[in-house]
Amino acid sequence: MNDGDESRPTREPDAASPSPTGNVADTADVQLIDDPAPQLTTDETHNAQQGIAVDPSHADEPAGDADDSAALSVLLAPLICLFRPERAARRFLAARTPHFWIGFLLGTFAISATLVGQVVRRQMIAYRWYPPATTLPTTMPISHSGRLAMSTAPEIWSRMSEDRSVHPMLLFAGGMAALVVALAAFVAWLFLPAVHQSGSVRRSFERAFRTVASGVGVLWALVFLLGGYVVFTDNYMDRVAASNQFGTAPELVAPLIVMLPAAVWLLLHWIGRACRAARGPEHTIVIPPMCEGCGYDLTHRPADGLCPECAMSVDTSLTPGRMRPGADWENDTDAVIGWSRTSHAALLHPARFYAALQVRTNPEAAARFARCHYVALGSAAGVWMTGLMIASNAMQGAGCFLPCMMMFLAPLCGWLVQRIVGAIAASWWVTRGTLPDVRWATKIMGYETAYLWTYGLYNAAFLSAMVLTNGKFFRAWTNPILERALLGMPLEMAAVVYPNALLSLLWLWRYRIAARAVRWSNF
Repeated sequence: MNDGDESRPTREPDAASPSPTGNVADTADVQLIDDPAPQLTTDETHNAQQGIAVDPSHADEPAGDADDSAALSVLLAPLICLFRPERAARRFLAARTPHFWIGFLLGTFAISATLVGQVVRRQMIAYRWYPPATTLPTTMPISHSGRLAMSTAPEIWSRMSEDRSVHPMLLFAGGMAALVVALAAFVAWLFLPAVHQSGSVRRSFERAFRTVASGVGVLWALVFLLGGYVVFTDNYMDRVAASNQFGTAPELVAPLIVMLPAAVWLLLHWIGRACRAARGPEHTIVIPPMCEGCGYDLTHRPADGLCPECAMSVDTSLTPGRMRPGADWENDTDAVIGWSRTSHAALLHPARFYAALQVRTNPEAAARFARCHYVALGSAAGVWMTGLMIASNAMQGAGCFLPCMMMFLAPLCGWLVQRIVGAIAASWWVTRGTLPDVRWATKIMGYETAYLWTYGLYNAAFLSAMVLTNGKFFRAWTNPILERALLGMPLEMAAVVYPNALLSLLWLWRYRIAARAVRWSNF
């Protein structure tokens, strides 16, 4: 059979023939084993249609607290479940559609109103500089001269609406609300591989969207705290400017470059925990035994022990550990050695690594593998930035916070790129039916985290060359022919955009290699 063909020949399996895992396959190639459903109440039926898992740990809760679909429960979930992501997600998942949208839109309105209030509060204290009175056109002021302009909130509000038919703050609030909804849809797409199991992709995306939307309370809290800190810092700097004491302000501004990426990580961690409640009930997906070489259905084992399609030994495909011994990370007792060996194999030999990977095991091992890489990437970025700041004599003032910022920013950028590329690949696999079990995609994405080091090494080398040479390295290569070839893009920007785009295209190709290596896995 042509290896590039996604389809594979199948024969009707015998109902009494076991699969490699010991399960019994019915006449379908891939099917769900579901117990006969008991009689459900109205709320239970709604939850089952939404694919909501029932957590046994909450079975003994009072009836009023356990009714997650109640309107008041949904409206208050973002606040009262601020520190319980799974609980907040369950309430949004169980909610009726009108209740869900009312709760979510109220949360976005609260975020927009908070931002509008912070913008107005920021302008209530402003520093106004006045040049000294002089008739000499070339005279420059040798000292700062100004005062604080104090205004009330109604004055700021009316001043903004002068000569405008629509108040700009209303447009700003509407734009922020639309941005929150769009970001929720985008993040739901990024988390879709972790939520979708089987069945309708649209319904899985709806579950992912509701799960992300349940974090609107956390987002509001972060906006309130960080925005309030920005307003306080800005007003403080205006007061400092009015008193001619400029040396004390940077100490308050610099921590913001650490707080922002740390806050994004906190929000993503919250959503990741909430996604555990959005996966729905676990289904046992029974896949008939397949030939590892061509995907032929081996439910009826040939008498000669060879695959009728490609002549590969049936024992090779069906014997545990022979074709797929698994990753060293999952088999080694020494975590450090197993992690390093698995990282090396996944990064440099993807076809060989995924041909030996067991994808039907618990994906939690791959998730731990990815978390180790994020920690290592952030630590390496912090050490690199520290050395770069020392070499450039910039390790003073606000520069002291840059290494801490990179410890959060580098893995955050890596996570975003990995999720985008992985979501593109997973969306293609779902629409084409490439993988018998979509949950295999989450395991592939976990081990593909090792590829992030290619981005890190290139961008670290680029930024080091820019900082240590003050940009002279790239200016030496500037010429009219190269500028036309780059479509007018500055060389420094092109050196960031094009290589990273090429690395992303190569990453998509690696995902194709991984899918082709695991699509006929029996273990």
